[in-house]
Amino acid sequence: MNELHRSRNDDEALLRRIEILSIWTSCLQSELSRMRELNVRLRRQLSIGNAGFPGDEGSHHPHLSLRFADLLQKSGLRLIAASLTRNGVTPGSEQIAVELSKMTRILLSSAASPADLCDHLDLDFETHGPELADLLGRIAGLADRLPSARWDFQATIGARLDALSQEPWESCDPGAPVKFVVTPSWRSARHVHIKQTVFTG
Repeated sequence: MNELHRSRNDDEALLRRIEILSIWTSCLQSELSRMRELNVRLRRQLSIGNAGFPGDEGSHHPHLSLRFADLLQKSGLRLIAASLTRNGVTPGSEQIAVELSKMTRILLSSAASPADLCDHLDLDFETHGPELADLLGRIAGLADRLPSARWDFQATIGARLDALSQEPWESCDPGAPVKFVVTPSWRSARHVHIKQTVFTG
């Protein structure tokens, strides 16, 4: 009887992991499509030619935008997946976005450290600390190339999406009101180098 009970528990745990992996596969496929669209836009910009004068910030942002988007979203989603899977959570799309928003705010703070991020995500430091340290270093290195730019998490909750500075998170309705910011914009006085991604509904 005990063996039958254990077998059922094992089956339930396996099914839960399969369900989590299915959700994350869908999320990553959606993110891949978004990154492909971003890549097409950036290639189009580069083919036209850089709009800024030599030394102007606008001449850098197509390359940096793609790299930041990749670091913040692809790497962030992978770490959140590891965190939620470790804790046996089966997340929905909104919970994933909420967790990425929380992690990004910590990641981009001036006092961010691999240890703090591991604590927040409930991840083993020996396993994930080096990856988080590398992620922090890459973001700092890219940010140094545009020292006048800043991260902007500000948004008007309940307002319609601003297409000039925001884009919807994954499959969110672009016509629905903003609920919260998932990842921030990266902007300077004259340019929005990376648009905010916002969860709508």
